[in-house]
Amino acid sequence: MRKDAARKLSRQLTSEALRGNLLAIPFGLLIIAGLIFWTTNVAVSRHIIEGRYVRWTVHQSDKGQSLPRVFIDLPDGRTLAVVAWPDWRPPEAGSAVRIEEQSLRWYGKRYSLVR
Repeated sequence: MRKDAARKLSRQLTSEALRGNLLAIPFGLLIIAGLIFWTTNVAVSRHIIEGRYVRWTVHQSDKGQSLPRVFIDLPDGRTLAVVAWPDWRPPEAGSAVRIEEQSLRWYGKRYSLVR
């Protein structure tokens, strides 16, 4: 008799906990899926492309050293903003600049200057 009462109470507590946290379960699964997506979206292919230097700017940062952003025209007509390293120096306007294009697994592309 006591075991049956304990089982009923345990079942009731479990069902109450699930009902009370019904919104937290999908939210938790969504966070886990987002973390898996973020960590597995890595570069699957890389190749070097050449563009033309347009201009650069520096976005001031409150945390440490600010990094220059370099604007580059690609042969297909797009203009990219690529983050450079702190001691980067701009070339002549219109000169050739090499960029590494990385295709990511799930979506998008990432660009970086070639040293």
